[in-house]
Amino acid sequence: MADVGDSIDGDDRPVARQVATPPLRGCDRHLASLDGAIAGVMDGQPGVVLVEGSAGYGKSRLLAEPAHRARIAGARVGWVVPSLTTATHRL
Repeated sequence: MADVGDSIDGDDRPVARQVATPPLRGCDRHLASLDGAIAGVMDGQPGVVLVEGSAGYGKSRLLAEPAHRARIAGARVGWVVPSLTTATHRL
C-alpha cells in the first residue's frame, strides 16, 4: 500500500494529490489551447499564457491538468498569482 508522499504508477504527484478528481467538462477548447502552448515550449519556442477570470471560475483546476502532463513530459512548470493588492494598485 502506498503512503502519503509516495507516487503511484509513474505519476509524480504524491499519493495525497492523486485523489480521484472529476474530469473537466466544457473546457476542451481551453485545454487544447494550453496543450498547444506547452507543446510549443517543449519544442523550444518561448511562451507565456495568461488565464484570468472571476474568483471560483476554476482557473487553477484548468491549469492543473496540462501542467501535470507537462511535468510528466519533463517540463518545469510554474505560475504566478498576483495578490489582490498588487492588481488593485495597477488599475
